Amino acid sequence: MSDDVLRRTWKEYYPKVYGYFFRRITNKTDVEDLTSIVMTKFLNLFQDENKLNKIKNRHAYLWKIAHNQLVYFIKTQQKKAIEIGFGDDYFEIDNQIEHAYSTRYQHKIQCLLECIDQSLKDQDAQIVKMAFIEEKSSKSIGHIFELKPENVRQKISRSIKKLKLACRDIWQECKHN
Repeated sequence: MSDDVLRRTWKEYYPKVYGYFFRRITNKTDVEDLTSIVMTKFLNLFQDENKLNKIKNRHAYLWKIAHNQLVYFIKTQQKKAIEIGFGDDYFEIDNQIEHAYSTRYQHKIQCLLECIDQSLKDQDAQIVKMAFIEEKSSKSIGHIFELKPENVRQKISRSIKKLKLACRDIWQECKHN
């Protein structure tokens, strides 16, 4: 591959990959390191024509590299406690906490969960929560409810259509609260 193709690929994907990590990791140095690692791995594929031709969707392959790198980073991060002092009180915050959400965001999520419960039948609501909150696969959800994975995916798809209509107003109300 020519240097021009490599430069264009770097220029196109570097900001996107950087943004992907930036939204998930707070440390700017770690974000830059992870982005460089992913881009280097991706561009190294361009050096081997055989490997490059085997990849049908290069865009998806890049995001798979980024996701795997993020998972590896999170798993290998060392536990570090941060002390925060307020007068005589000290709190330790564990860096292994994956998500710290604002109270406003938590309120929005609570509104959506209430909408799910109000808008869907009991089983459909459970399936949607398992799929999106617990991140269970269609196969494992199907096993629990004795359904085929295809039926689970169909139920999820239909439920999402219902929720788009039912939860739109609730989501708007939550935005203003």
